[in-house]
Amino acid sequence: MPGLHLHTQFYALFHYFNGIDTETTLHEMAEILSCTRRNARMVLNKMTTQGWIEWRPAPGRSKRSQLSFYQTDTHIQMKRVMHFFKSGKLPIALEELNQDSNKLTTLIEKQMGFSTQNGKQTLRLPYYRAVSCLNPANPLRTTEQELVFLLFNGLTKLNKHTNEVEGDLAHHWTQMSPTHWRFYLRPCVAFHDGHLLEAQDVIASLLPTRKNAYFSHIENIHSPSMHVVDFYLKHEDHSFPYVLASTQALIQSKHSKQKEEGPIGTGPYFIVIKNPHYLQLNAFDSYFGFRALTDTLEIWTFDHNIRGNLTPSLPVSPPKLDAFDPSRLETGQGALFNTQLSQYPPTSSLDEGAYYLLLNRNTGIAKDPSWAEYFAFKLGSKSLLSSLSHYDTASYRLAQAYGLQLGSASSHSIPCGNPSPPKRNIKLRLTHQTNHPLFPLLAKAIKEQLIHDGIEVEILVIPYEKMMNSKEPSDCDLWIGKIPFTRNKADLLLSWMMNFKLFPTAMPKNEFNAIKDTMRFKRENSEDQSDPKRCEYKIEQSLMQSRQVIPLFHVWIGPEKLKALEGGGSLY
Repeated sequence: MPGLHLHTQFYALFHYFNGIDTETTLHEMAEILSCTRRNARMVLNKMTTQGWIEWRPAPGRSKRSQLSFYQTDTHIQMKRVMHFFKSGKLPIALEELNQDSNKLTTLIEKQMGFSTQNGKQTLRLPYYRAVSCLNPANPLRTTEQELVFLLFNGLTKLNKHTNEVEGDLAHHWTQMSPTHWRFYLRPCVAFHDGHLLEAQDVIASLLPTRKNAYFSHIENIHSPSMHVVDFYLKHEDHSFPYVLASTQALIQSKHSKQKEEGPIGTGPYFIVIKNPHYLQLNAFDSYFGFRALTDTLEIWTFDHNIRGNLTPSLPVSPPKLDAFDPSRLETGQGALFNTQLSQYPPTSSLDEGAYYLLLNRNTGIAKDPSWAEYFAFKLGSKSLLSSLSHYDTASYRLAQAYGLQLGSASSHSIPCGNPSPPKRNIKLRLTHQTNHPLFPLLAKAIKEQLIHDGIEVEILVIPYEKMMNSKEPSDCDLWIGKIPFTRNKADLLLSWMMNFKLFPTAMPKNEFNAIKDTMRFKRENSEDQSDPKRCEYKIEQSLMQSRQVIPLFHVWIGPEKLKALEGGGSLY
């Protein structure tokens, strides 16, 4: 970005001539800029390079040159202010505007939504927290799950309308034997760093997934020839192409570990800038599929510190919750918002996943079934609503959950009777993830409910990735969490439970193994199952019957469609 001195010199020229194109001389320019003729010529050339002015010098001392202004002083200042804001330098941005926070807020509001400049489309989205790690191998929250599908591809993918599996990096596959699958890679697929996709990239990405129960049936991965990848399984899996469409199976470049900027994918977008305050993705011109129509996607972080320094009422969309879905970022069906921050489209949808309470029935206090039954009654959604009414939760639009997925219900979700705590004057540990505005309120409500029964609650707040990969069950008795939206709807519970360490940590080993057996049975007999969700419902029933999980709430996550997208703006 040009330095402050060059900006100051431009302001001096602009105000001297009132922004009007004029004829002048290099000598006059030097006097206005308070420098030598030689330096004036250098300054004018720099401004021309930036596209701020055009300087057409005339030969000879008596000849008058032409000065044309292509930008205004206000426009240049706003670009400078937004540069500082996106870099997280809020005090400097405010200093540029003489500490006028209202002016900065107004400027930010005008920047949001779709814009077109020089034939390039940009979509700017405000968000309430920084976007965290975008490595598909790690535990990802809902927003990050959607973003990684813009950055990476899998061997297969799910059709978002039919939920049927389709080719992605693999154009074709065949089942060579009950435990041997062969996938044929598309040739000349480019990664964002310019490398071409090879079978070794697939092997390097998917071999590590075998440590997760969801992929543990992969015995080995081998490439018999160029653009061919063979998978050898420990047991049959007729739905294996479906398994490879999950988030954790997205393919990274084998060179990713050597890159400081993080994993490298083949998706329709690539990362240009990523910091705690700003994320910029640009369309990848060498994408092997249809090139994205929206050229740039920007996510601006408005955390509580920034909102406190600006206008306290500055909203984000959707209000306060981690339900932003930057598309379902594809055709406007996600939780996007109007171009004005303060205006929200009326159409909303209920989130498919649920907020839940997970009990540590392995080594925690809920190992005693009487405690698990007590928690199911005392901390169910109906009981918590009375405590939550004391807090400002109206904007969250909570809906009582009777199951872990939208539309599912269990006769075991609400316990019978009114159980009392087996013991009083004890202390519990409750854990929830950082950077989620609803979880602290849920934790306070739980603490309030239990204190009446003589139970003290210590609240621990840790990063999401650390929570999902927890290996120390003795540290916690209860976890608050949320099932993130996933494109793999028929395997929502299995992929959520089997890919990370939280559930093996919290569940008795025999029960976790029983769910693994159910998953294996489903895979070996998938061709005979007319209802792909039947296994999911069976698992959900067992989780609630054992009081392993207590469903709490669904939330309304905002608009399903955005007029700006329907009117021609689209990412794809």
